[in-house]
Amino acid sequence: KFGSKCCFGRPFGLAIPDFGHVSSHPCLPSAMRCPQLAVVGALSLWMAIAGNTPACIEDTNRGCMTQSCLDGQTCSSWFSCICPAGQCATTARTCEASNYTKLEGDYMFSNSRWPDHFMDMGEVSGAGVTGGFPNDDAHKFNIWVVLTPTGGGLSVLLVSKKWPEYSVAVGAKWSDDSSTRMVDSEHITDDDVGIMEASVQLVIPPVARPDPQNSESSSYVMIQGAENANWFNVATTSWEVHAPDKDEGAGSYWYVHPALPSEILSKMQAYTGRPCELNCGEPEAAALEAADFAGSRLRLGLAPMLLSLVAAVLA
Repeated sequence: KFGSKCCFGRPFGLAIPDFGHVSSHPCLPSAMRCPQLAVVGALSLWMAIAGNTPACIEDTNRGCMTQSCLDGQTCSSWFSCICPAGQCATTARTCEASNYTKLEGDYMFSNSRWPDHFMDMGEVSGAGVTGGFPNDDAHKFNIWVVLTPTGGGLSVLLVSKKWPEYSVAVGAKWSDDSSTRMVDSEHITDDDVGIMEASVQLVIPPVARPDPQNSESSSYVMIQGAENANWFNVATTSWEVHAPDKDEGAGSYWYVHPALPSEILSKMQAYTGRPCELNCGEPEAAALEAADFAGSRLRLGLAPMLLSLVAAVLA
């Protein structure tokens, strides 16, 4: 991820490269990144520094530059309201005395346009899809169900198993004149990352699943950013995951492997945005289980060898 958030929550000044998600690098202090803060800091003491973890993000993403925080919250030096100790931010930008819930096991996400291609967290930034049932931690995610008001849908943190301080989320626009945004990594443990920036919402697609008989082994969802309400998508011309502002057909629908628990799925709401209009494609059935596919690859790998042996015998 390139670019350090500062100056009231927007990219400004120096770009700080986050090399490879390996560990926390020594970023510049916020006052150096944002000279304005050095002036403000000389005038008052800033009381809140978020102690974020995947189990509890304290930054509500409620701005406090021109408005007051809610009772118990404190205004941080980056002008975001922070929950009091022992409370975690909700998607309503409030705080509750409860941690987020981690679902058991690891999860993988395949795209319904390319059902044998699985989402991966990028080595430096972004996300893409890789074919062939890749069995490595860059393609595996832990799902944390975050605090959401009743009837507020299903919001989660998709936390990389390989880089457990990072979630995959909807980031900045590709360009100023584009409605499409990047799918990027959020460093959850950074002090200025809030719940809305780091989380996504899982939504019921507008097109019926083509293989309902496989619902026991995988779930069928769309993935929408919480703060930037665009949709994870794989186009027909790229293996990158990007985020347009509407449904773009089969590339916007995803299979979650294994299936999510039924009590979690029941929280999902239906997609209500603009329907896909051009080059939508038809969602393909979910791919074979990884073990079966590995067996198929092994058999295919042996085929040329067997043909060579037969040819040698016949000769």
